[in-house]
Amino acid sequence: MPRGDEGVSVKRFTLKSGQKLHYLDSGQGPALVLLHGWAMSSAIFSPAIHPLAQNFRLLVPDLRGHGESDPGDYYTLDYFAADVLQWLESLNLESFFLLGWSLGGQVAIRLAANGTLPIKRLILVSSTPKFCHGADWESGLPQSQVRAMERQFHRDPRTTFNDFAAMLFAGEKSGKGLAEKVRARLILPETKAGLAALATLKNGDLRGELKNIRMPTLIHHGRADTVIPVSAGLFLAEQIPNTETSLWDHVGHAPFLSYPERSQSLWKEFLLES
Repeated sequence: MPRGDEGVSVKRFTLKSGQKLHYLDSGQGPALVLLHGWAMSSAIFSPAIHPLAQNFRLLVPDLRGHGESDPGDYYTLDYFAADVLQWLESLNLESFFLLGWSLGGQVAIRLAANGTLPIKRLILVSSTPKFCHGADWESGLPQSQVRAMERQFHRDPRTTFNDFAAMLFAGEKSGKGLAEKVRARLILPETKAGLAALATLKNGDLRGELKNIRMPTLIHHGRADTVIPVSAGLFLAEQIPNTETSLWDHVGHAPFLSYPERSQSLWKEFLLES
């Protein structure tokens, strides 16, 4: 099995479809699965891998069409979740913790609401049940803004991603430097995958599934998030039966990159509660 840096195993799982799902496997202890966001990959969690691997076995996949995972024909939440479910079942885990960020948070919601997986605790970072604004939903981006992102991504994926990376840290003092690190670290998804996943965000609505999440859940959100408003995180906290919240002032869409050690401490404290 090929090895990554400092004891991180780089692995591939073959789905029933024949596609390869790339993932990182590091550390020992209770399993913790980390799911990345739109146009990102497992690499977004690089700063957290080694610190968290002291307490957990980290399992960090690239969603289909992202990072080094193979592309597919479809990029709906059903397909993202089905891939992760098939992979998790192959690992024969007795139980695990699940953390999802942004789009990965929506995949995590779908998996947690399923009710069949042995998820002990759930963390939703900068997540939302509905990404776009609607007649009965004000806690999202305007449809027109997302359509503009789609048009730009179709013409110029790199510029769109660079602009999105800046949005992650809008208003933060160190935002420019953090955005540059994100741009340098990640692999752009194929244009088809990026557009289809963005359409999934634009059209999705998970509000009806939240009541089915029964495990203890932590809502971790920045109050200065310009991608997913903090009000979406508050809605999650209201609708999911057993939640704790940690809402950080002057922090944007990626608190675990803005404040790595503080985020890791928060996550560990929540997950390892007796």
